[in-house]
Amino acid sequence: MRSGFLEIGRLHGIPVRLHWSLPLGMLLFSRGRFEPGLWLGIFFIVLLHELGHALVVRYHRLQALAIEIHTLGGLCHWQGQASPLARAAIAWGGVWAQLVLLGATLLFVTFVGSPRSAFGQDLAYAFIASNAFIAALNLIPVAPFDGAEAWPLFKLLYHRWRDRRAQPKRRNFMLVPRLPEREEELPPEDLKRLRDQIERIRRQATKKGRPGS
Repeated sequence: MRSGFLEIGRLHGIPVRLHWSLPLGMLLFSRGRFEPGLWLGIFFIVLLHELGHALVVRYHRLQALAIEIHTLGGLCHWQGQASPLARAAIAWGGVWAQLVLLGATLLFVTFVGSPRSAFGQDLAYAFIASNAFIAALNLIPVAPFDGAEAWPLFKLLYHRWRDRRAQPKRRNFMLVPRLPEREEELPPEDLKRLRDQIERIRRQATKKGRPGS
């Protein structure tokens, strides 16, 4: 147990820890009202956000150490040598996870309908309105928000695309067998097989736009 945090379990080996001040943050978000549906929804959003970071961390073969949720949000601890592009993708990971939840909730409400219970309505409100607010807040391009490292992703992707376009294209050559100078030296069946092979390779090269040699 880290100072002030309680480990409540592990997700794919990643410890999940809650800070003792988390209930105060929930009360602050609901402006002091008793709204368990909203509290549960916000907790799930923050947890999903940090899991999104952890998923991208693992995608880039780095190590996710722990997820911590506290009064004003959460934090995904990770380590490893990450490129600028990987760091930007990791910064986007939390918001991407939130957008998946937002889209799924909007589809549910559209095709199934809004929940009738007060708990369900608070949960839906958290998954839509609070979710969108938290995502927008995280994309502010100032530290310690994710936006400080997230927004350079598009510039980095453009530079990588431009560099790949600038590289000379490799031309693949197919080796075509040659007929012997004296065709009578080969048995008729071998000669026919060799001619068929040459013709097949030339057709494939023409189809794929690759010169034969």
